[in-house]
Amino acid sequence: SGTVVFPPAAPQGPVLAMRRAEPGTATFDRLMSAGMLNRAMADLLRLAARCRLNVLVAGPPGSGKTALLAAIARDIDDARVVTVARHRAFRASIPARIELVAQGSDTTIPVLLGAAAGLRPDVLIADSLQASDVPALVERFAPGGRGTIAAIESAALAAGMAHMVDLVVRLARGSDGRQRVVAMQDCAADMVFA
Repeated sequence: SGTVVFPPAAPQGPVLAMRRAEPGTATFDRLMSAGMLNRAMADLLRLAARCRLNVLVAGPPGSGKTALLAAIARDIDDARVVTVARHRAFRASIPARIELVAQGSDTTIPVLLGAAAGLRPDVLIADSLQASDVPALVERFAPGGRGTIAAIESAALAAGMAHMVDLVVRLARGSDGRQRVVAMQDCAADMVFA
């Protein structure tokens, strides 16, 4: 949605203000309508989350990682979900959801990942992880660790961690400015599809 103001109310010329939806309100239906992913991709992500697979979502800033994670979190209605992020990204007021937010120097992402694991979630969703958070994430992906879905910006880190996860989802912003899933990699079968 947006607002347009024309002269004479805007003396320097027309003003256009566009408002995007909060990423935390995303659903698979909204993302499919926006062309970010297709039904088969949404179904695969839904299945991966419900089967407690480890999933790594990678893409540069603004590629839609938070929106995709929010859609996954909203879709899992019968599981205990814990989200970890640097900011309030998920805004879901659903009883089985616990949202942990890093604030200040005492509550870092690695500390929150440890606390989240102690809550024994069915699915742990971690957003906006940086290189310094990777060691704590690797602990979650260790053999036997299940049900972690995490987003990172670095394609190089994603490639280096692919052997630890079941599925890697790569996002990008196209030349038309739209956010899209550009590839999904089944790491067990070493198959890539888009």
